[in-house]
Amino acid sequence: MIKLSQALAEEDLARFYSKQKGQLPQGIENAAWDGNWYLRGRFDDGRPLGSVERDEAQIDSFPQSWAWLSGAADPARAETALESASQCLVLIYRAWVEKILGLKRRGDVLIIDSVIPPTWNGFSVTCRFNSAEYVIVITNPDRVGNGVFSLELDGKPIRGTRIPLEKEEKQKVNVRMGNHG
Repeated sequence: MIKLSQALAEEDLARFYSKQKGQLPQGIENAAWDGNWYLRGRFDDGRPLGSVERDEAQIDSFPQSWAWLSGAADPARAETALESASQCLVLIYRAWVEKILGLKRRGDVLIIDSVIPPTWNGFSVTCRFNSAEYVIVITNPDRVGNGVFSLELDGKPIRGTRIPLEKEEKQKVNVRMGNHG
């Protein structure tokens, strides 16, 4: 806005924006710091969005990342914000992957035990374990919420729900959800 004001020969406006630019970082620090991370914003009624006070959507990665990337935030707070985002959002990601998609790595074994809404046709996901890539396709033709009817690794049937993570190339895993009898 400063350069635009100068280009339009609006020097008073350019000075105003220059003054605001100097005050903006401290204003953000005062209004947006929530103790361990930055708020995403506020709802129309003033309630915080992305706050520890909220039961859901407590943290958002955008303001934490931007605080660090822009260099405008207090460096110690920016580091704390990134660490908070990492801790909170990785736990949420892991919970989704393990509890909903049902993909659990335990040592050198991948356990597949999906629990999805019966309305889902299935899903696919690509995972990397060490240097191997696993393309996992889970189908749900019987519209069940859980259970593994059949499991194949590279077209070969596997008994149970455990896949050995031994190879170092691309692997194809097909899972058909359903119940046995």
